[in-house]
Amino acid sequence: MINKDGNIVQQIARPEGLQNNNVLSVFLDKGNNLWTGLDNGISFIAYNSAVKYIKPGKPDELSGYSVRIHNNELYIATSNGAYVAPLSENAKDLSFSKGDFLKLKNSGGQVWRFDEINHQLLMGHHHGSFLIGEDKAMQLIDSTGTWLYLPTSSVYPSAKVLVGNYNGLALLEYANKKFSNLGEIKGVKESLRYLAIDNENVVWASHPYRGVYRISLNPGKSSFNYELFTEKDGFPSTLRNNVFRVKNRVVFATERGVYEFDADKKKFIPSPLLYSVFGDIKIQYLNEDPDGNIWFCAGKRIGVVSFDTQKNNHQTTYFPELTGAILSGFEFIYPYDKENIFIASTTGIIHLNFKKYFEGIANLNSVQKRIFAYSTLSNLDSVIDQSLSSYNNNLVSTNQTPHKVLAQIGETRILHYPAISNETAVSANYTIPLLMVYAPINRFHILDLSPNRSIVNKFVSAGFNVFIINWAKNSLKINRLYLIISII
Repeated sequence: MINKDGNIVQQIARPEGLQNNNVLSVFLDKGNNLWTGLDNGISFIAYNSAVKYIKPGKPDELSGYSVRIHNNELYIATSNGAYVAPLSENAKDLSFSKGDFLKLKNSGGQVWRFDEINHQLLMGHHHGSFLIGEDKAMQLIDSTGTWLYLPTSSVYPSAKVLVGNYNGLALLEYANKKFSNLGEIKGVKESLRYLAIDNENVVWASHPYRGVYRISLNPGKSSFNYELFTEKDGFPSTLRNNVFRVKNRVVFATERGVYEFDADKKKFIPSPLLYSVFGDIKIQYLNEDPDGNIWFCAGKRIGVVSFDTQKNNHQTTYFPELTGAILSGFEFIYPYDKENIFIASTTGIIHLNFKKYFEGIANLNSVQKRIFAYSTLSNLDSVIDQSLSSYNNNLVSTNQTPHKVLAQIGETRILHYPAISNETAVSANYTIPLLMVYAPINRFHILDLSPNRSIVNKFVSAGFNVFIINWAKNSLKINRLYLIISII
């Protein structure tokens, strides 16, 4: 790929997944994606896709844990070292940047995280804390593994930085544009992977199996007192309560929604702001982007809540393409801007262009909510109202998934199976519907047997709206059947 100046901006070959390098022809489709004719087959390149994978350290299959953009370079933390690549200055979608990844010196092994503090880049590593500079990692703390860094002040520069590690907390001091290690902060000896500071400068930390700690640092910050909160203090469970700071408040992602601490009651309560947004679904991760949207992980799914302050409402968008692709237990989302969302995954880093993705949904929803059918048998064009009465099909008498007839032409019917709302499939279902078209020689109930053997039940339980064409007995004589279906 070259730009208008004739400079190569990207090269796609076998290491990037092409079947072979002998490309005989190229075709650009309406979606601006590429089809290549090869000497032994055809390859499809989703060049204009809103979802892409960034895989440093090819051909190794490395898990990506964290991402940070610093000084116009992309840093990726992986299961075996940290990698950096330059970014193109004019590229809005950074997935189109041209550059090779370089493994940082002294970074071999498990890298957990990057944090930018005081305009410098810090790396959390299995072997301690590191400062990044000149394409290498310089060690600051070597006593134990480091999870993350948290400045104690929002004013630049922060003179003190908390370090969450395998054994509790440590402290870094920043002076004369340099970090130095002040050592362990004596208190609880637990692995602290989640940290947040509230508006009263109280430090909150969470442990996946112990509970939530409220930490009070002593003068000098060489030690701290703490109080442990568990299920008896209002949490739905003692397990898996992760602390985050969003919307200028400290909140807790739990197995049954988002909670906050009520200082007057000294108990944890459903968040007055966010509980109505998420309901009682399991939430593991929260992160607020520069526009005030909240990105989250719920079970194996990724979503974003967009807030409209003028209309005082919100919209939840899920990304079904990414279900199951996140790095379970180490969820991470870095929303740099609308066109560059980076997500930790088991195979590198997922790059999501949310602006392009959302435009694609808008284009789908612009289709009129109607069904148009044409049959050469009757030579009639008909627009069929979707508000037909429900149809009770008795072909399957046991445990048939609830549905209704959306439209009917002769004996051919369009069946609608509404998405099921429950703990695993929340009310904000997938925007894109699923249309199932089976071979006319079969019958529609082949897709909807008993619940444990029903393909339809599986999809509606996962949050999909499912549509099925129930062919007529003489459907083989119908030459054309055009369908336009859109769910708003």
